[in-house]
Amino acid sequence: MKRFLTRCMVLGLAVLPAQAKADPPSAANSNAGVAAVVLPADDKPATGKSASPLLSTDSCSASPCPVSPCYDQPAPEHCQSRFDVFAEYLYWSVHNQNIAYAQPFDGVGVLSVPRGDVAQVSPRYTNGFRLGAGVGVGDDGWLVGTYTYFHDTATSTITASTPFVLHSFLTFPNTTDSAGDSQKASAAMAIDLQLADLDYKWNFLSCEHVTLTWVNGFRYAHEDEKLLVTQQITGTTLIAPTISFDGGGPRTGLEGEYRIGNGLFGYTKAMASLLAGEFDGTYIERNIFTGLVGNTTIRDDRLVPILELELGFGWQSSSGRVRISGGYYVGSWFNAMTIPSLANSIQATNFTHNANNNSDNMTFDGLVGRLEFRF
Repeated sequence: MKRFLTRCMVLGLAVLPAQAKADPPSAANSNAGVAAVVLPADDKPATGKSASPLLSTDSCSASPCPVSPCYDQPAPEHCQSRFDVFAEYLYWSVHNQNIAYAQPFDGVGVLSVPRGDVAQVSPRYTNGFRLGAGVGVGDDGWLVGTYTYFHDTATSTITASTPFVLHSFLTFPNTTDSAGDSQKASAAMAIDLQLADLDYKWNFLSCEHVTLTWVNGFRYAHEDEKLLVTQQITGTTLIAPTISFDGGGPRTGLEGEYRIGNGLFGYTKAMASLLAGEFDGTYIERNIFTGLVGNTTIRDDRLVPILELELGFGWQSSSGRVRISGGYYVGSWFNAMTIPSLANSIQATNFTHNANNNSDNMTFDGLVGRLEFRF
């Protein structure tokens, strides 16, 4: 019996240490479970920043990027400009304004036929300028005033060799258009354009590489056309048509800019204007011997749509304060009265809508160079 009890006690003492060795892992698992419950109650990152990439403002689609004139840094105070001045050099011409004024024929009568090239006076590329200034309005807006001046002149001369004579295309109907001594003719024309624009520009999207600007404003326009043709028709005959226009109206459009890098950028401007104004036209023919041969005047109130597009490239300094750019400009005027349209109506003796109502289009196009300072 004593031996049996002794063996039981030894067996019990051997089991207790083994059980003690198995208990710590269970306790560790229990503590880990407690820790797993406590940890979510205090799961804020130590940095205090959200770990979610959806809250980032680096993408334009997530939120608008800050507007900044600087191309390489996010709108520090030292490069936030509030004033803007600029000057532009224009090298433009006017299209659809060629005027045919004379041609050699083999005689004077109605049975005579052409024997040479048509003499035309055509506008050529010449210099102009544009000046402007702006002031910042609010965080993303600018109020900008611009003045444009362009003056184009052209001359032409033609001489008929014997026995040919020159016929005029511009004399009034039923008046003499040629004579036996019509050997020489010349023409000089001038087109004068002045524009005054006042615009509000709002940068509705400005990101690391792209800026889009909405433009709304008002335009006033003054345009003059003059022609003087001198031809030997039984003495010197002068033909002097003139056209003038004054009008104003709203204009709107978009300007876009893509920053390539290292200060380089490409830009585009697309504008539309609608001017309400009056065209005044006069047409006078005089002869050195007979004096006034004929004259007429016409006035017409019209709406003149204008579409403009400019494309180009430029460079700006790292602070955004100095900008240099250059590009190509084209601007078309519709429903305008011009000297070619007025001359056609006079030759056809028809000023009605069936004769196109003296309606014509003209297009200004050419190169633009711009120097701009922001401060």
